[in-house]
Amino acid sequence: MSAKTSTELDESNLLLPAVIDLRAQEDPDKLFRVLLKSADVQDGLDNALLLSPRNSVEGIIELLDVGDCHRLLVAQDIQAITPFVNNISSRRNLQVLPFEAVTHWLDSAKVPRYTFDATLEKDASRPFAILHTSGSTGFPEPAVYTFGAMASYRTFVEPQEVIAGAKRTMVDLWKNKVTYVAFPSSHMVGFLCGTAFNVYWGMTPIFGPGTVIPTPKLAASIHQLDICRSTVLPVLVLEPLARVPEYLEGLRSLDLTIWCGSPFSSFAIPEKIRSLVTINAGYGATEAGPFITQVESQDDYEYMSFSPLMGARFQQYTDDLYEMIIDKKVELNGAQHIFCAFPELSEWHSKDLFSKHPTKPDLWRYQGRTDDILILSTGANINPLFMEGVLMTHPRVVSALLTGERKPETAWLIEVCDPPQNVEDRQSLIKELWSTIEKANDEAHVRIEAKVKRSNIIFVTKEKPMSGAAKGSVQHKATIRAYREELDALYDN
Repeated sequence: MSAKTSTELDESNLLLPAVIDLRAQEDPDKLFRVLLKSADVQDGLDNALLLSPRNSVEGIIELLDVGDCHRLLVAQDIQAITPFVNNISSRRNLQVLPFEAVTHWLDSAKVPRYTFDATLEKDASRPFAILHTSGSTGFPEPAVYTFGAMASYRTFVEPQEVIAGAKRTMVDLWKNKVTYVAFPSSHMVGFLCGTAFNVYWGMTPIFGPGTVIPTPKLAASIHQLDICRSTVLPVLVLEPLARVPEYLEGLRSLDLTIWCGSPFSSFAIPEKIRSLVTINAGYGATEAGPFITQVESQDDYEYMSFSPLMGARFQQYTDDLYEMIIDKKVELNGAQHIFCAFPELSEWHSKDLFSKHPTKPDLWRYQGRTDDILILSTGANINPLFMEGVLMTHPRVVSALLTGERKPETAWLIEVCDPPQNVEDRQSLIKELWSTIEKANDEAHVRIEAKVKRSNIIFVTKEKPMSGAAKGSVQHKATIRAYREELDALYDN
């Protein structure tokens, strides 16, 4: 790629590769990405695996079919994924292509020059990368990120230049920081932190070792690095981290803690965290990217105020829940990721549900998905997320899924650390969990048929664990499909 001046870039409106090229010339010592070699941060900075095999083989094959993919690139130095890759290639005709470790690509040896001179004017709709949804409510689906969608994130740095009087956004909190990112590059958060957020917001990511699933211990060790100024963690990691005093205290040295994914199971957890460090919610959708929020008081950390650059409105869904819908607006041309990806749409239904702040009209609290709402045969509408969150506060519970769609009663699917092996173990475990189950029943303020009975509990087996998404949530439909026979037997009895 030939060298470009700032003036030339402004004139030609070159895309991300040219921006990276320019920044490398102007600031060669700036950290662009930090890759940890192993779970022990003392081992130094070296390798990362970007492929996350957390989806089921069936889900991966579905994505390969939809995308008409015939080649699979595999890091040849990561042996742990070999059985997974072999399983996929044995069930679908694929050319498996190994590629070198990251050290090979960072080598200083000269290589043929690759010229990239596309412009936003001509190539805004050109694909930059293809990600996929988590599959929380079904099979994962592909999501194409165009160059135009990637460039939309530059508009949020100075929102008042697009809409006069627009408040500062979360970008003011996130920008110009070296940040530990506990999400893989196959996830929207990890992908954007390593690309658009880095280029446009100056947000340098630290990616952990590719062969190790992020844990509270790993996150806490990375937080101790002098260069680490903020962290982006799923609640699945942040919540148990906050329960270890030593790890919790480690957040004090950071400027910002960003949490993503499902809501906290207890208000006490974020209260502890915000007493030590500024906290901010990261929220979005793979298809539409992150939803840009405005900076609000830390007292309102549970709620979000969306930037007018989003074009969001809220449509009533139930008595107290509202679905967020994004409207396409001419004045926001180039700022709305979703319409860069789907220019034919005039509005986009997020399927995300929110409740209003009791006194502040512009603040909204996330309550779940339209897909999450259970409608029993009695007509009762139930939002299961709160009940699931309460049950997961029990130390033995790994995951919990409330089900009962079109049934007269609800039932629990519960995954515990050590599943019961016989009837006696099962009864003993139910007795141990019952006070927490009753707490979930009582605090949800639901109708009587939504309260789970002792007989309506199924414990997940080690042979059939709950299907998990990359963000740490449970893949509802896949899990219910796996336990359809057990659920049918429960309701038949």
